[in-house]
Amino acid sequence: MGPTVPPAPPPPPPPTKDPAGELGRILRYWAGNLRHCALTPGDESAIYDSEYREVGRRRVDGRAE
Repeated sequence: MGPTVPPAPPPPPPPTKDPAGELGRILRYWAGNLRHCALTPGDESAIYDSEYREVGRRRVDGRAE
């Protein structure tokens, strides 16, 4: 038998129908959850849309004072 070929990745999801509304929802959720974040240099986490797809990351840069 020859080498096996891995399956193709799934197609990307369709774009959000209301990008501005989705961004507003993401920012409201993130702001409400902010008290649970360390917010120290190097702190990082993923940002998800309403379908739980990773759409970005947030990271704290800089020095602690």
